[in-house]
Amino acid sequence: MTIEGDELVFNTTEDIETGRANAALMRFLSTVLKIPVSKTEIIYGQRGNLKRVLVRDHDMEELVERLYKNIRLI
Repeated sequence: MTIEGDELVFNTTEDIETGRANAALMRFLSTVLKIPVSKTEIIYGQRGNLKRVLVRDHDMEELVERLYKNIRLI
């Protein structure tokens, strides 16, 4: 995951058409944030490149800190 401008960018080799790219994103976030996949949901952009992800039942500051530790600045 990288930051490009004002966007977080996730790259994957998984197939976009089959939904595997979305599943890869959810698995990645689950691993990085140390939360169950069941606590994440794509609430916008299921079929597009721009996504909005909801994370349930976790402290926002803690999640941001965990995410920040795993991104590369470009």
